[in-house]
Amino acid sequence: MVHYQYKDKSLPDSEIAKIRKSNQKSLWTPFISSYKELNSDKSDWISLGSHFTYFSTALNVLPGKYHLMFYCDTGSSYSFPSIAISLKAGKTYETRCFSAKDGKVGIEVKEIELPEKIDV
Repeated sequence: MVHYQYKDKSLPDSEIAKIRKSNQKSLWTPFISSYKELNSDKSDWISLGSHFTYFSTALNVLPGKYHLMFYCDTGSSYSFPSIAISLKAGKTYETRCFSAKDGKVGIEVKEIELPEKIDV
């Protein structure tokens, strides 16, 4: 399910940034647990679920700087890594959780190129 930061869901893709989970096989599954705008004085953490209702795997936001907290899950263990990132309009970002040093879990968020739409 996609969570929208903004009310006008008809905004074109060129005006928003999209965050999606990676399709790569991995031990860890990334969910977005909460986010906070860093370029807003009044920004509070916005929660996107819980352990019981699960979290979102997709988020559409307006461009800007954000602190994203993830819930990375294997089915038998979990972690809450976070990252501060600048998201650009018209871009799609892919998320991936991974096993890091010292038994910790890391998060990677990278811009991806999507194939162009072909009118048929």
